[in-house]
Amino acid sequence: MNNPFDITKAVDFTNEQIVQYWVDISDKDGFKNLLKPTSVMPMIILGSKGSGKTHLMRYFSYELQKIKYKEDLKGGLENDKFIGIYVRCSGLNSERFSDKGQSDEIWRSIYAYYWELWLSQISLIIIIDLQKNGIIRITNEQVLVASIIGLLNKKPQNIPNDLRGLVTFFSELQKAVDYEVENCIFNDDGKLHIDNLISPSKITYQLPQLIKEYVPFFKDKIFLYLIDELENISENQQRLIQTLIREKNTACTFRLGARLYGVRTYKTLGSGEENRKGSEFDEVVLDDFLRRNDNYDNYVRQICEHRLKLSGIYLPPQKRIDDFIESFNCDFFLDKIKSKKTSHGKSYFNKLKDKLKSRKLSDANIDSIILNLSSDDILVERTNVLLFYRAWNKKKDLIQSSIKIKDSAS
Repeated sequence: MNNPFDITKAVDFTNEQIVQYWVDISDKDGFKNLLKPTSVMPMIILGSKGSGKTHLMRYFSYELQKIKYKEDLKGGLENDKFIGIYVRCSGLNSERFSDKGQSDEIWRSIYAYYWELWLSQISLIIIIDLQKNGIIRITNEQVLVASIIGLLNKKPQNIPNDLRGLVTFFSELQKAVDYEVENCIFNDDGKLHIDNLISPSKITYQLPQLIKEYVPFFKDKIFLYLIDELENISENQQRLIQTLIREKNTACTFRLGARLYGVRTYKTLGSGEENRKGSEFDEVVLDDFLRRNDNYDNYVRQICEHRLKLSGIYLPPQKRIDDFIESFNCDFFLDKIKSKKTSHGKSYFNKLKDKLKSRKLSDANIDSIILNLSSDDILVERTNVLLFYRAWNKKKDLIQSSIKIKDSAS
C-alpha cells in the first residue's frame, strides 16, 4: 500500500488530486470567502511552507473549474462569476532577466514585455478552450483579434485572423525574446535587440475588457489572475507585479501568493510609488487565518481522514483519527530532554573543545567560551552552541561571538 501522505507539496499534485484532496475549513465556502475571487481589490496571500497557499490558489483556477464542473461547466462558471488564470512565477525562469551587461532598467522593460506575451497566451488559450467546448460564441472573432492587435505599440505586417493565430503570433514574439535574452552576451555590441511592442500591463488589463465587450458570456464575469510563488522573482521583477495591482480594473483582479518572506518590494515601475496595504491591496497571512479559525482542529482531522479514505483506509465507526495517534505532552518532552543533561550534556561541549583546540586557542580562552555558552536551561545551552557554530562558520571573532550569545540569552 502506498503512503497516503507521500506527496505533500501542492505544486506536485495533478489537477485531479487538487480536487480530490480539497477540504474546506467550513461548510460555508470558508476559503472562497477568504479569497473573495470576484472582488476587484487585489490581495496578497502570504503563507509558510505547507500552509496550503498553492493548493488554495490552484483550486480556483480554470483548470480546476473544468474538473469541478465537468457535468455543467457553463453553469458552474455562471455561478462563480470568474475565470481563474493561475500562473507560477517560477515558470518564467526569471533569473535569465538579469545581469549579462544590461542595466536594471532595461531588464525591467524586457521582463514586463515578456510577462505580457506570456500571460496573454495563457488567457487566450482559456478563451479558445471555452469556445471549443461550446461555452462561449464569438460572432466577430476577427474584429476582436484586430482590437487586441490594436493594443500593440506597432502594427505587425501579418495580422492574425483568429484567436489561435493570435496565440501563435504572441508565441513567436516570445521565442524571439527568449533567443535574444539567451544570446545577447554573444552579440558584437553585447546588447539586446528586441522590439518592445507592448507597454507594461497593457494587455493584462485591456484583454479582459475587450473580452467583456465582444463576448456576451463575460458581461458579468471577471478575470481572476492567480499569480503564485512571488518569492521566486527578484525585487526588480516584483516591481512589475506591484504595478499590475496598483490600478483597479472592473474586468480583472489579482491574487498574489508568496511565502512569508516573499514580498521584496511594494514599489511600482516608473516613479517607484509604494503600494499600501488597505489602500492598493488587502493582505492575508494564511497561517494566522488558520490558527485563529475556531474550526481549525476539526479541519486538520478532516484533511487526514479524507486522505486515508482516498487510499482505501476507513476508520471504525465512532472513531476519529485522534484515537490512533499518541497524544503529545510538551512538559513531558521537555523534562525528558532535561533529564539527559547529566549523561549527554557534556558531549557537545567536549566536541566543541576539541574543535577549538585545533584552532590553537589557549585553554583560558576555550574555558571562557564554554562558560559563556553554558546555561542552566538545556535548550538555551544547545541553542547557544548552535549559534556559536554559525558565527564560527561566518569567520567571526569567536570570543566576542560567545559574549554576544551570552548577552542575548540572558
